[in-house]
Amino acid sequence: MKLNHLFYLVLATVLLSCNSSEKCKYSAPVALFDVNNPLVVKQNFTLKGNSSSEFVEFKNSLRLEFLQAGCQALTQEFRFEIPDAKDNKDPLSWIELSVQLFRFIGSTNQNIFQMSDAWANLIDEEKNQIRLGQEYPISAGFIIKIDKMMAQNYATVIVLIKESDN
Repeated sequence: MKLNHLFYLVLATVLLSCNSSEKCKYSAPVALFDVNNPLVVKQNFTLKGNSSSEFVEFKNSLRLEFLQAGCQALTQEFRFEIPDAKDNKDPLSWIELSVQLFRFIGSTNQNIFQMSDAWANLIDEEKNQIRLGQEYPISAGFIIKIDKMMAQNYATVIVLIKESDN
């Protein structure tokens, strides 16, 4: 089952970042969400070289800041801002929440469904080994770090995924 997930991850990485430059392994990032999507209230995409920032606000008030960068190694950071979230002291609950968040964004966009579902499944399979705020080798060639930040009126779940040398 894990091999199947890895296949989707590699496929999504290749499709979203095809090699079109001799200097860089990956081409410039592209926006993942469309302002015409009925579940999207706001969307803004900014590209600077091989780095991008995409801000999306969904109808359910969830906000996502999606940062991508990579020339020779890909890094993606998902910052999910959850309104009115309470601080749960159980670290596992935040890791489980990241699974739900990946499933949600996949359900809003058919173009990223397989990638989001694959990450959700991998995180769910490894949730007992992942430690909040620490890097973890989630699969061959990829490291994940899940963390949280609390504010007065919201919580932010941060999921950093980056290619590794392994």
